Amino acid sequence: MRPIPLTLAACLAPAAVFAQAICPAEEDLEKGIRFDVAGGEYETFQRTGDDIITSRYYFDAQSGLRSLLAKGMYLVETVDFEDGSLLTDTRTTYSYPLKPAEMPDVAAGLTWNTAAVTLGPDGLGQEAQTYSFGDERTIVIGACSFRMIPVTIRYPAQDSGDAGDVDTIHYLLDVGVGYLAAASGPDFNDTYDYIGVSLLP
Repeated sequence: MRPIPLTLAACLAPAAVFAQAICPAEEDLEKGIRFDVAGGEYETFQRTGDDIITSRYYFDAQSGLRSLLAKGMYLVETVDFEDGSLLTDTRTTYSYPLKPAEMPDVAAGLTWNTAAVTLGPDGLGQEAQTYSFGDERTIVIGACSFRMIPVTIRYPAQDSGDAGDVDTIHYLLDVGVGYLAAASGPDFNDTYDYIGVSLLP
């Protein structure tokens, strides 16, 4: 399951002025793209390998969560950071049956059932995952309009009778990254509002 940001808030996106907007595209991942989140947090995405996008979710200017995403979609590693340094004792890795380059491209109507071997502070584990890719639609973030496919990830519970946790990812086709839009489980139901986007200098 994707880690959940520490603070939550809800805010309406500002009115879009498309003619004046400088909206990012996939090639801008080389330098990086920033998305602002309601509540003052923000997330950056940058290409750091042939099939790997690095996400840094900032809870404040000094601390947050770094994630590695295969094809900008599939979580392969998370680790907390503080004051610019990675807190290695918080690292969790996710190993899949397929190499990153072989993992499914995001496409409307696709379903993918898989399992990840996890290695983290609590030791080895296994996490079943079911990806369901919805229909393409348009989403507005700040002054920019993006083609988006919603992706539902279900994590079936292994040792209990409940339905398990569910993440909703908004995958931006024009950029090639997905961000966590909602997360729910037996005792929580959270949403995350992305309200602005800009290019990193």
